[in-house]
Amino acid sequence: MRRNTQAHVLSSLAVMLYVAAPTTIMLTAHETVRMDRLAYSAAGDVTASRHGDLLRPGTNTIHLDRGTYHFRTAGDAQVHVTDPDSLTMATSQSAKCIDPPPVMRPGPDPVIPLDGMRGGGIPDHIPALTVTCGDAT
Repeated sequence: MRRNTQAHVLSSLAVMLYVAAPTTIMLTAHETVRMDRLAYSAAGDVTASRHGDLLRPGTNTIHLDRGTYHFRTAGDAQVHVTDPDSLTMATSQSAKCIDPPPVMRPGPDPVIPLDGMRGGGIPDHIPALTVTCGDAT
């Protein structure tokens, strides 16, 4: 029996939020999301600390004070901004290759690791961010 083995390419969407004045956003995602607040340490390094609880799948209302925030999602997300003048966003996408499972073959050494084998092409799905503005409804 021949088994097809392939590497899977995962993609994620990283979102940076630069908040100039306290504001409220509504984040909708289909997965649990962690919102981090970024700050400089006394040594000048950037540190990340969780902002609030983990956000459950669905729509979450989040109050953000002045500062820089970050979240990452593997699926599509929507951010509703109530005051667009108080917030600037930047996004980036990254792809990560996951090694396939080992191939089984008959004989005394049935497992052959496929170290370093990577999937070709682009990820199956590239997450999208939709941004809306205005009063919360």
